[in-house]
Amino acid sequence: MEDSITERYEKIVKYCDLLDDAGYACYKIFSPADITAVEQWEQENSAVLPQELKNWLLLSDGFRMGSSAELLPLKTICPCDLTGFEEYFVVGGFIGDGSMLLADKNGVLYEFDHVNGMKETTFEDFADHWIIQTLEDELFEAGVTQK
Repeated sequence: MEDSITERYEKIVKYCDLLDDAGYACYKIFSPADITAVEQWEQENSAVLPQELKNWLLLSDGFRMGSSAELLPLKTICPCDLTGFEEYFVVGGFIGDGSMLLADKNGVLYEFDHVNGMKETTFEDFADHWIIQTLEDELFEAGVTQK
């Protein structure tokens, strides 16, 4: 499994634990997905999930951060229902502003929002910008010192 995904996962867990200890318990880290379930999803959908997302799913089958970012659990990853985007799968997003994290059938990730449209991205960028940065901001606002 890629070290960068594992490192991000460990940082996210650490930040969530710190926020939980400070009384901010609105984070959901799930049990890992099974590699067989990931492979079955890919076969059933004739698609390849991005490797970094697969690595994440094998650590936590999804992630939800209150009313902020989320990564969908494997069983809820589905085709996008927006006209013109049906060939993409919704794998996550930023709750509230309508931004979505999409994957195409070839394992490429895209960030989509109604203002800037769609651009190719990486799982690492999504995790850094939408999850880790938001958690760091919340730690700062809560006055929690990172250990």
